[in-house]
Amino acid sequence: MINSLFFHFTYRWNISILNKKT
Repeated sequence: MINSLFFHFTYRWNISILNKKT
């Protein structure tokens, strides 16, 4: 359960960074 949430959070966080870099 926690892993799933953590994964989702990290995923969105990475997308945010990618968008900023782009």
